[in-house]
Amino acid sequence: MMGIKKIIAVLLFLAAIAMVAAVNANTKNQYVFPVIKKLADDSIEQREDALRQTIAFMNSLESSLVGTLRTKSQSIPDDKKAIACFLLGELRSDGEDVIQALVDLLEQNFIGPIEDLPYGKSNPPDALIRIGKPAVPKLIDTVLYDSNEIRRDLALRCVLQIERASIVRDLIKEKADKQKDKSSYIEQAYKNLDEWTKK
Repeated sequence: MMGIKKIIAVLLFLAAIAMVAAVNANTKNQYVFPVIKKLADDSIEQREDALRQTIAFMNSLESSLVGTLRTKSQSIPDDKKAIACFLLGELRSDGEDVIQALVDLLEQNFIGPIEDLPYGKSNPPDALIRIGKPAVPKLIDTVLYDSNEIRRDLALRCVLQIERASIVRDLIKEKADKQKDKSSYIEQAYKNLDEWTKK
């Protein structure tokens, strides 16, 4: 029996079909419809095969979306990068390469001319917040050690959307203590925490 997380992932995938088609028009005809047909089949074997195919496809899709984000060429417009962020967030893609790519682009703002793309879900911070707890360790590293102040601030704001302020403070202290060093940014992180979370 397939796990509940995989089944949820399939449902998210189906909801994202239109967006996937925008990234790769051929996918719609060559892959999506046959798999949907299998998911509706009376045969358990057919349905489970469709689930396996879909999960494999989503893994491949994640790699493709990360590649889209990392490509610096002007040949990939911002609206496609906005779609990539949206899908990675919706799919809760928690692979290390996914999270690293999103963290590296934290300060980027991909505003594409896509009317159906929900506001607040199309940039790297949006995707990281939706991915949630798996993104926290890399975000904490960014808060403590990234030389880019904008990225540090955005990383802290992301973590505060995922965890309570008291937990975030403990995570920062735990990480700094574990590394046995004094991050030059730890005091600024504490200061921002106090300022941004005071009532």
